[in-house]
Amino acid sequence: ANRLLRILVASKLVPFPVALAVVTIALYAFGYQRRVVEAGIIGALSLFWFSGVLVYRVIFRSRLRVECDVGSEFVSTLVMVFLTTFACREGLGLIAIFWSYFISRIVYLGCCIGVGSQHFQISAKDVKIRDISSTYHMIFAIGMAGFLAVGYEAVDILLLSRFGSISDIAFYSGAQKLVSPVMLAVAAVASTFYPVFASYWPRDPVKFQQTCQRALEVVLVLCGLAITPLIAGSAFFMLLLGPQVAEGSPALTGLAILCFLKSVAITLGPILYIVFAQRQLLKVVGVALTLKIALIALLTRHYGYWAVIGTNIFLEFVFAGCAIAMIHHYTRWTANWKKPLKTCAAIILSAGIPIALHMEGILACVAASCIYVSFVLSTGLVRISEVKMLLSREAPGVEPISATLD
Repeated sequence: ANRLLRILVASKLVPFPVALAVVTIALYAFGYQRRVVEAGIIGALSLFWFSGVLVYRVIFRSRLRVECDVGSEFVSTLVMVFLTTFACREGLGLIAIFWSYFISRIVYLGCCIGVGSQHFQISAKDVKIRDISSTYHMIFAIGMAGFLAVGYEAVDILLLSRFGSISDIAFYSGAQKLVSPVMLAVAAVASTFYPVFASYWPRDPVKFQQTCQRALEVVLVLCGLAITPLIAGSAFFMLLLGPQVAEGSPALTGLAILCFLKSVAITLGPILYIVFAQRQLLKVVGVALTLKIALIALLTRHYGYWAVIGTNIFLEFVFAGCAIAMIHHYTRWTANWKKPLKTCAAIILSAGIPIALHMEGILACVAASCIYVSFVLSTGLVRISEVKMLLSREAPGVEPISATLD
């Protein structure tokens, strides 16, 4: 197992110069100023350290020690907040802010090494070229799909800054900052189902299909709990960012809805790797990225940030449908949409009542959350026993994957 991890380390380091070159060329191609390009290069260099973090993340998750990863990232975030605050107060500029991020990634990796060194020491010892080439042959489609997925997420602001107005950028980026923590939380919860999917397929198709259904339902319910107060109190949350962006509350509502749609793909998309459909996934992501660039470039001048949000919502519908269709083709799992539709109704009802009653501020957020929780508990979308099971350390009937690394 340690040899496989060493190959993983080497495989992540080799493409780093290519990724750095791509980022640099892209920034110059979009015509950004020199200091912006330099800041982008510093941000790209931080990926060198983060590639080591990803190796330890595999170890932590396989041993069900996610708290090690979370704790390390928490420490690095504190360092980044401190350094960024200092840079802003001293007026050190954009490049200093990116150096703060660079240093925080070093701290992140250092913490991971500190808590994970007993399991693995970063090294590329005894790794040969043929090991790396064979690894790339196996994971090329997965890596390219991931690369395109990163571009798919990053292209929004790039295109908006190119074709939209300053106010569009301010409203969209402000709303994005508020929705990003929700997306991270949803992705973290959804990722915990991946080892369960992998342990059941193809050994136990029945349990695999049951887990797919429950994962979809649970993630959607949790995502609904997070976005309901954002929708009900969108004006309040945008005002927290400053009075200049308070008018952009519709952008927050739109991105919250988009977050809910994305949670479907975040939960079910990784299943395509388990059933070896990564090449089909690569084609879908490539087509989606091409369509996204074309539609945003065409519509942004006329519709502003709504062109970006509307394009994303449309493509998420299409992508989720393609993912579910491919999963059905390979596993014969058919999604039951009864509870997901109830979750949608709960979100609309919970966010709509405070808005209809003209509630504002924190009151609207609290009211929406209370209504949502009451709805999901009263309709059986979530049971207290299921909540307790999710909070337990290990799911029943699933052996710890760490045994495979010993």
